[in-house]
Amino acid sequence: MMAANRGCPFELDRKILQEVEEKKKGYDQRKFLRSKMGAEFVDEYRNMLIQRVPSVMGIADQLRSKKMIPAEIHGNIQTEKTSQDQMRILYSVLDSGGRAAKEEFYEILKTMMPSLVSELEAGPRTSNEVKTKSEEHLENKIKYDLRWALNHLDEADLKKFKNNLCDCWLEPRLHHNVKRLRNNMDLADLLINTFTARNAVQVTMEILRMIGHKRIAERLKWAIELSLFSFFVEENREKLIQRVSSVMEIADQLKRRDMITDEMYSSIQTAKTPEEQMKILYSALDSGGRAVKVEFYKILQRMEPLLLHELAEHSDIFSSYISTLTQSDTKDVIKKLKHHKYIHTTSDCELIPERKHKPSCHPHEYQPTLSLMDEEIFNPETVEKSQGDKITSSYRFLCHHAGHFQCKVTGLVFVMEGEGEVLYKIEPWDTQQLDGLGKMTRAGPLYNIECCKGPISHLHLPHCEIIDDTEENKVKQAVAHFTDDNVEIITPLQVTSTHVIIRIQGLSLLGIISDLRDLLFKPHLINAQVLLFYKTLAVTQSVNILYIHLLPGNIPTDEVIKKRKSIKYIETTSKCQLIPGRKYKPSCHPHEYQPTVETFDIDLHLTSLNFHATFEVFLDCETKNARIGLLDEYGREVWEPRRVFLTADTSAEATSPKVAAAVKFVDEHRPAIIQRISSVKEIADDLLSKKIISEEMNNKIRGEKTSQDQMRILYDGLNSGGAAVKAEFYEILKVKLQSLVDELEAGSSKTQ
Repeated sequence: MMAANRGCPFELDRKILQEVEEKKKGYDQRKFLRSKMGAEFVDEYRNMLIQRVPSVMGIADQLRSKKMIPAEIHGNIQTEKTSQDQMRILYSVLDSGGRAAKEEFYEILKTMMPSLVSELEAGPRTSNEVKTKSEEHLENKIKYDLRWALNHLDEADLKKFKNNLCDCWLEPRLHHNVKRLRNNMDLADLLINTFTARNAVQVTMEILRMIGHKRIAERLKWAIELSLFSFFVEENREKLIQRVSSVMEIADQLKRRDMITDEMYSSIQTAKTPEEQMKILYSALDSGGRAVKVEFYKILQRMEPLLLHELAEHSDIFSSYISTLTQSDTKDVIKKLKHHKYIHTTSDCELIPERKHKPSCHPHEYQPTLSLMDEEIFNPETVEKSQGDKITSSYRFLCHHAGHFQCKVTGLVFVMEGEGEVLYKIEPWDTQQLDGLGKMTRAGPLYNIECCKGPISHLHLPHCEIIDDTEENKVKQAVAHFTDDNVEIITPLQVTSTHVIIRIQGLSLLGIISDLRDLLFKPHLINAQVLLFYKTLAVTQSVNILYIHLLPGNIPTDEVIKKRKSIKYIETTSKCQLIPGRKYKPSCHPHEYQPTVETFDIDLHLTSLNFHATFEVFLDCETKNARIGLLDEYGREVWEPRRVFLTADTSAEATSPKVAAAVKFVDEHRPAIIQRISSVKEIADDLLSKKIISEEMNNKIRGEKTSQDQMRILYDGLNSGGAAVKAEFYEILKVKLQSLVDELEAGSSKTQ
């Protein structure tokens, strides 16, 4: 009997242990799901929590004690008057803090407001709020945008997408749902039902980037933004009808873009009040669809930025989507500036477009720098073609989807209607091209544009005029279109503060021209730039040269650098305002310069494209930095002095593989060269004739009795002159002592 029951306690122990393990496993899984769902809960019930959480400071205090919100944001929350505004600030921190911050917020909510959490969790996972028609339309549009992105994946990439979704984002119990999907619309439904529409966009973009489809991710983002702008216009219909007053100005811009009919425009014009005008305008927006609503939103961005900001701040749906889409923008900026250290801090602020701003950084010095534009910016590919002995280079832009695209080099903006390829380059103006056009003058580069594939609907050409709305100072701008021996003058659709916009009917040669007849006797300021180049003159005369170029603001800097590639370009803030035809001079005390004054001549640069320097400043070799500015002929400051740091030449030519190979040869074979070259004086004469060594250095070489000592002194000059001087010495050796160079390069020489 005892023997029969002897194994039972052990069997019971095993069962107990198994139950404990299963419970522990179940607990761990529930804990994982709770944390996963906690972050989703915080995202999904954003609107309800913003409205219904009263004790925001108590939550903020706990998050602050856990170092999850910075002191500055904690102070900002404290200063807000309503709990709703406090919660909106808190949500901005939760969004930037990621899943960990949201999970912690969820746990605090469960402790402080368990009944609210239970109430929300007991309801349907979609939302307790009744969705408006515009919200439903937005969610529907997002679903179709997601399907579009997924349809652009081939079978192999779609499999990668689903695997990544299961491995990194979905709970294990949902994996079988992915396998059951019939098509991409079902997959889009799964994403939205699992993560909510807003988070589904973020998840999809993140996975697309992870599997190597950044371009599809960016296009998805662009499509969602358009849907959001349309949603915003619809959601704020009543408020915009009540508060927008400059309706005719908006209607003018829409009419210029052929987005409202003449009949609709006349109806708006005859309406008595702005409210009536806006109601008629909204009927045009409704019939025009998303494209017209998006254009209306963009016009409001320029004309009513404060109103738009205020409405966006009180639209939780719109602001939550925008914050989701812009989270990736910070990552993109960090990638583009990868050679600079990113300092993480609280970055949210309120700025008004087109307004001027400046840093507060006392007692440190600062200089202004350029800001990015709204268009999608691209780096063009350089294409070289051989034409006989001459090599010409063009830029190429490969476009993968419709949109506005700005060339980072030239500033041109192409409005593309779909996929396409554009080839373009800058050519010199012919001095006779504008004959017979009266007082029309060249006002920018001449672009040779060829669209090999796909349609360009509009072109934005960068101008350098300072836009003045007063009629007496307004500069009339147009675009000259040259085909064969004909010239067509194109009237712009719009002139912005930076670009002249035209509708494209034909390509070839296009350039901006200005009619200055009304300004003949008035000073006419334009946006200009001051570019600096630095040349080390090796060991000659103990001076180096800083070249100052005065150029119109719409001349691409890269084009100038290509022409001056043999010397170092010094990057600094270059913007200024100058008057064509006026005389200017450098501010560079105590350094000498030449000429004493020079005229700012636009035509000279546009017709030759040689970009010769306007001034030369002579600097001692020991000078490490200098303050360089620009004065008019009467001594008035027009370009505030900048501190310019002077370093050794690191231009493309100086660091090219050819130059590097020459430097390596001269350094590596120093002992053999010193011992084996006897015609040192002859080589020194060549270097002197090219002003690479000074008379003083040449005399020292001639004063030495042996060729070895002469070469040692010459090597002192080569070392102080840098890469360019050693490269020139190497070229002379190849001409005068080819057999020695070949022998040393073949590795057969031995130091004697």
